[in-house]
Amino acid sequence: TLDRSSAASDVYKRQVSSSASSSAPSSSAPSSSTDLPSVHPSAESAVAILGTRLLVARGRIHDRDAGRLERELTDAYAKMRADEDNPASLVRIREEPLPLAAPGELIVYEPTESTDQPRTSAVVFLHGYGGRFALPCWQIARAVARHHFTTACPTIGPEGDFWTQEGEARVRATVAILRRAGYERFVLAGLSNGAVGATRLPPDLLATFAGFVLVSGADPTRVPPHVPILVVQGRSDTMVSPDGPRAYAKRARATYLEVDAGHFAMLFRAPEVERAIGELVGKL
Repeated sequence: TLDRSSAASDVYKRQVSSSASSSAPSSSAPSSSTDLPSVHPSAESAVAILGTRLLVARGRIHDRDAGRLERELTDAYAKMRADEDNPASLVRIREEPLPLAAPGELIVYEPTESTDQPRTSAVVFLHGYGGRFALPCWQIARAVARHHFTTACPTIGPEGDFWTQEGEARVRATVAILRRAGYERFVLAGLSNGAVGATRLPPDLLATFAGFVLVSGADPTRVPPHVPILVVQGRSDTMVSPDGPRAYAKRARATYLEVDAGHFAMLFRAPEVERAIGELVGKL
């Protein structure tokens, strides 16, 4: 099997390490929001696209959109790469680790819009099966940037099993790192297995978050927290039946968005999904 998670994370870690080692001494002036990054997470595209091609060819992706997945990924990564080189981009990758974070432990996107106040709001985004990739992290970051939210994306490995003890520990560590950096308000977002894991975290940890975003996954047997929740689901998803997320949304009295897509709703229906995410965050 191809461990796409490790390969993609290695691409990002190498770029972060290279950027840190070649950076100027601390006496140099901070970068402005118009400076272009030296780290390009979109470089993971070769790994992501090759891995997808192999999985589709082997019949490992049972989804109505499997045949179009490689093309859609290629287009999405092209947009991401162009955005990285756009001085007017809504977000920029943070090239230095947050305090207490090891290089590559978190992918962090920060809004580029200047503000007189320190940023205190952050989304913690949990990836799904296949491992952490920067593309969905970037999508979430763009969706919430206008509302002055930073986006932090931890990794748990190729299973995306954030419901395990290790997964819970990663989420707690991410919140602790963000608190140390001055963040006070948090939203939890998850994709596929990451969304299922988000719903299975213990109540004391769920109480940390002021809102929830669940895309293509949810555990309907779990008690939802009493916060604003958005559930997004592909109507034709055969990898995660819409029945579970739909039931969770009904129990939570959440905003439920069902789109014309299979499991990869956030990729194939990106504008619609990102708009809904931004609307939820903007109301908090």
